[in-house]
Order: sequence, then structure tokens, then C-alpha cells
Amino acid sequence: MNTLFNTVSGEIRIGDDTLFSHNCMVLTGTHRFHGGQRVSLSDYDALAEVPLSGRDVVIGRGCFIGAGSIIIGQVTIGDNARIGAGSVVTRNIPAGAFAAGVPAQVRFVDVPDEVPALDRSDEESDSDA
Repeated sequence: MNTLFNTVSGEIRIGDDTLFSHNCMVLTGTHRFHGGQRVSLSDYDALAEVPLSGRDVVIGRGCFIGAGSIIIGQVTIGDNARIGAGSVVTRNIPAGAFAAGVPAQVRFVDVPDEVPALDRSDEESDSDA
């Protein structure tokens, strides 16, 4: 769905069954500033303007990333999380959460229901009849 992945400053890891809607961006890249200027334009040359690592994005399995969302590293989005359309994720999002807004904030977290054990004792007695 035309998602842009920028890996210039880190890795992007995405779990199984995660879906991206239209026009999303997952960005690891950043530019360093010193004295109010980009490092490459200042007299400070101790750091590279664009770091090559350390801004990883990890997105869990079963997530849904809404249309137009931007995810900016370094962040982790937990399993089964949902990101609302147009959100800008700049902080970690826990598993099962719905987060939305600019910047994205957790609106609620689903607590998985316990799945009751399937009782098949009635099926055996019905098949004997």
C-alpha cells in the first residue's frame, strides 16, 4: 500500500500479519544539529550529521497502521497494536493498544479475554444416540 521505509539510521523489524494502510512512513533517519544548525553546516564535525544506527523501529505482529501514519524511530510498537490514521508515533506503544494523534497517544489498551476451554463432552453423548 505504498509505505515508505527509511533505514538510513537503523533497522526496521515488522512482525507477521501486520498491515499498513495507504501512504504510511516508517523513518529511522534523523539529522543532528549543533548551535542551531545542521552539523554539516556548522563548525562542529565530531559527529556525522546523519547517524547510521541506533534509531531502530520494531513493530510487533498483528498490528494495523492507519493511513497516513508516520512512525519515527527509535520506537517499539507492541503486538496487536493499532495506530489511528494520520498519527505520528514518536514513543513506544504497548501491545494491544490503540494510539492516535500528533504526537500519538495511547487512547486505550485491550485486555485479551481468556478463551474458555471447549467442552466437547456433550458432542460424544449426542453422537452415540
